[in-house]
Amino acid sequence: MGASWLSDNRWDIKARLEGDPEQRTFTLITDLPRTFGEVKTGIVLTRKNGLELTAEYSARFADRYLSQTGSLRLAMPF
Repeated sequence: MGASWLSDNRWDIKARLEGDPEQRTFTLITDLPRTFGEVKTGIVLTRKNGLELTAEYSARFADRYLSQTGSLRLAMPF
């Protein structure tokens, strides 16, 4: 468990549409929450022959914001 604080919580991205003959640009603006809570959990299964399976889940959350990720990794010695 933890928390994050963003000193700059605004993303400004200049973009354009491919194929526009006039090459006009526009700006996409996204305001993110300034503070986030964070949780992460996982499990590692290991066999005597060195085979290892890892599963992880993490989430960042704030008011009206939720970002979730998961991963599964298999490692084997050779």
